[in-house]
Amino acid sequence: MTSDENSFITAAITNEDSFATTLLFAMKQLLGDYCIIWEPESLWLELEDHGIDMPRINRDKFLAASSLVQSPAFYWDGNVFEKTTMAFNNILSDPEILQEASPAELSWAVFEAKKLRELDMDFDYEPMGYAAVCMHRAGLQVAPEELAFAQAELERMNLTGKEMIEEIRSKWGALDKADLAVVDLSEDPIDVQVAQLVVVELYMQDRRKRYKKELEAFPTTLQPLPPLRLS
Repeated sequence: MTSDENSFITAAITNEDSFATTLLFAMKQLLGDYCIIWEPESLWLELEDHGIDMPRINRDKFLAASSLVQSPAFYWDGNVFEKTTMAFNNILSDPEILQEASPAELSWAVFEAKKLRELDMDFDYEPMGYAAVCMHRAGLQVAPEELAFAQAELERMNLTGKEMIEEIRSKWGALDKADLAVVDLSEDPIDVQVAQLVVVELYMQDRRKRYKKELEAFPTTLQPLPPLRLS
């Protein structure tokens, strides 16, 4: 590895804004593919030998990403789903308490998990229930695209009529997703629901853009990814 490549990897590992995916690939470039199965203390000591102090939040993100690629417990274990969501959104996870994610944070975690595993998987009841509760408490009637797997459970909690759900979907579907920052919405119940979907989508658009840019910044000699499919 050249000095420029080493500097790039070091910067990626120490930048607290790095995505979990970026950290996973940077660590594998530095320490080898099998670092994902090392004990955490061995990882941090090895980084120290390289003169790198990995921030705590990045340790959380790396461990969440490495666990995900080894085991898809994210798709069936509610606790793993919750803590991975926290880490993937730059929030320190706390094993002692229940942490409630926003619909936008949940959407991003599902998106990034899909990219890391490079396949779609069905969610079991625990993650489905957690996502539905978070959306219900946020006041959503219609799940954002990435959380559609929890729509039926959300409807059970809300007891919302099908007619209102279809109105929300119709108005949301008619919006130009490329120009959401200037969308004009009123305070009627349908528009309030659409506005919440706008907030989620704007969050996703921003993170998708930064995610693509960050991963494509890897030097070609270190490029760890196949071509990104963000659509």
